Amino acid sequence: MITPPTFANIEINNATGVEIDGSSTKIRNNLHFANGLVYLLNNTLVIGDGSPGTITGYDSVRYIVTGSAGTGLLVRENVRNSDSWVIFPIGSDVNAYTPVSMRSHASQGDDLHARVFDGVRKDLFTGDDLRNNEVNRTWEIGKRNRPNADDIEVSIQHLTADEGHEFAANRRYSYISQYTAAGWDTSYPQIAPANGYLTSGAPYANSAVNTRSLKNKLGTTSYFTKFTGKGDTSLQVTKVWLSAYRKMLIR
Repeated sequence: MITPPTFANIEINNATGVEIDGSSTKIRNNLHFANGLVYLLNNTLVIGDGSPGTITGYDSVRYIVTGSAGTGLLVRENVRNSDSWVIFPIGSDVNAYTPVSMRSHASQGDDLHARVFDGVRKDLFTGDDLRNNEVNRTWEIGKRNRPNADDIEVSIQHLTADEGHEFAANRRYSYISQYTAAGWDTSYPQIAPANGYLTSGAPYANSAVNTRSLKNKLGTTSYFTKFTGKGDTSLQVTKVWLSAYRKMLIR
């Protein structure tokens, strides 16, 4: 067995980017972005050592490219409820920053991973191109050790420029969809996304974030995208309080 290279800390400071070539890599403590991208190609980058470690300095021009055609994965180790939200600053290519953030509500930790690739198909990898109805990205997210267990919240950020015509017209009812044995599911809440806050700087007006809770639904490898619906009716209830009294008329 060949042990992949391991580093305590790494700073990325190269305008042309840095490639991880020929081997997976582990950074035990901190990955800091000063300038440039990290290209995973077909390799796995693990952050943390018994904990998720930290990633700092990331934004729309400084992030990890998982590669739309490759199998590169970003892994954060042993994420648990005390870690709050854990960022996965990823994109499928240059100028394609589409990150994920996850929060576990379990006290027992697990290794979480994410990658993103271009396009959305009706049957995941085959079938009709659903470009008009979604955000032209599919995110692969997973739990390594205890799949389909625990309550995990997932926030996913897309670029507004990637929104299909139908999605853009109904974005106030947008939601995160998970691919299941029955196809792409429908979830709630269905609401307008927030401006893109999954960055170490100010939020982006050209990006949008939706959040979904996954209770015992995050497998070893699960796939997600975004669609729009007709709205979360549970958030649209009008409550009316009536006050009445009986009046007696004596003649």
